[in-house]
Amino acid sequence: LYGMELIDVISQKTHGGSMRYVLANKGVYPVSSSVSRLMSKEKTLGLHQIATFEKFGIAVERSRKELCGLLIGAHFDDVELGCGGTLARHVQQGDNVFAYVATISGFSNHYNQEVRSSEIALLEAKCAMNILGVKELFVENSKPSR
Repeated sequence: LYGMELIDVISQKTHGGSMRYVLANKGVYPVSSSVSRLMSKEKTLGLHQIATFEKFGIAVERSRKELCGLLIGAHFDDVELGCGGTLARHVQQGDNVFAYVATISGFSNHYNQEVRSSEIALLEAKCAMNILGVKELFVENSKPSR
C-alpha cells in the first residue's frame, strides 16, 4: 500500500500487550523474521477468518451483559433521583444494576415531628427501584442522618 511494506513487529508490554509495527518504503530495508513469525501465529489463532471475530464479538456482548452496576446513595431518593436516568439506561441495555443506600431515610422536621417514616421511605425506594429495573436494593440499618 502506497509503496510501503511491513519490515518489523515489536511486542510491547504496555497496556497489557501491544504491538509496534515498523513500515518502510518497499525494498529499502530487509524484512525481519518477526513479521513471518507473527503472521504464522495470527493464522494459527484464526485471525484470518471472519468467524473468529464474530465469536469474539459474541463473547464481548456476553461480558457486557454480565457486568454489574452498583449505585450508592447516602439516603433514599439520592440514587433514583440523582441518577435514575443513567440507571434506567443501563437496565435497558441489559446490565445488572444494584443499589445501596447507607442510611435509613425517614426524617423529622425541626420540631422533631416525623415527616416521613423509615418504613414509608423504604417502600417508596423499593417501588422506585422496581420501576427502574434495579435487581436488588441493599439498605444499611443505621440511624437516619440529620
